[in-house]
Amino acid sequence: MYAGISYSQHIKLQTSIDTNNILIGDQINYSIKLFPDNNEKTILPLINDSLGKFLVVSKSKIDTLIENKKKVLSQKIILTSFDSGLYIIPELEFGFISGTDTTFFKSNAFSVKISSVPVDTSKPIKDIKPIMDLPFAFMDYLWYIIIGLTIIALVFFGYYLLKKWKPKVKEELPYDPKIPAHVKALKDLNELERQKLWQKGYIKEYYSRLSDIIRLYLERRFAFLAMESTTNEILSYFTQFISSSEITKQLKILLEQSDLVKFAKLIPSPEENSNMLDYARNIVQSTVPIENDDNKDAK
Repeated sequence: MYAGISYSQHIKLQTSIDTNNILIGDQINYSIKLFPDNNEKTILPLINDSLGKFLVVSKSKIDTLIENKKKVLSQKIILTSFDSGLYIIPELEFGFISGTDTTFFKSNAFSVKISSVPVDTSKPIKDIKPIMDLPFAFMDYLWYIIIGLTIIALVFFGYYLLKKWKPKVKEELPYDPKIPAHVKALKDLNELERQKLWQKGYIKEYYSRLSDIIRLYLERRFAFLAMESTTNEILSYFTQFISSSEITKQLKILLEQSDLVKFAKLIPSPEENSNMLDYARNIVQSTVPIENDDNKDAK
């Protein structure tokens, strides 16, 4: 124990440290004791985060004790340092107030030697130890497994409910399947003629509608995706069912003319516009299923 005592007529202040020689990072216990008279008040120094070159690790509360029937104020401070060398714990000043008089006492300063950790340079430098693998413990992963299985079960249950209770949307066709394809096509062509689109300057709209009517008819009549096929694909399918070169030629002219108007901004003559509608009617009327006529006669 290394102590410093300040006297007047009797002991008023005592400070001590438990060692004056430490390694870097080790701790020093710095003790303070004050011995005020019964009617005296004390003035304590302000100790923040450091004392000289030493860092304050912690400070205890000031305890009031009775030793030999005399009041004692006690405090413990733990210090440390991370620099090697010889350093001083500085003196601290304390005051004692009695009535209108104030007396100050200074604690002793303590020198402390701080040594670095010795290194044996004769031995090779060792690498950092690798991460150690802990043995597998099923209980450590049990909750993760339960949570994972619960989430999977909820997902499948939700999917099942969604699929079960999802309202079935009835697919709406752009036509009434009860109406024969040729009847609807001829009706739509008559409506197109009544609207007089090309006569009003709506050339593109006229050919777009004309092409859609014929494509939908071919799709229903010959059961291939005419609405989504190119002109060449439609002609290739069409020739598999129809041997008439004249009907095939009219279909080719109608579809190509429609493509040129829609995509190349072609402006046909009024005579061509009228002829395309006649071609469309002829294509439909020339490909009406024979069984439909027989059934009609039978009725």
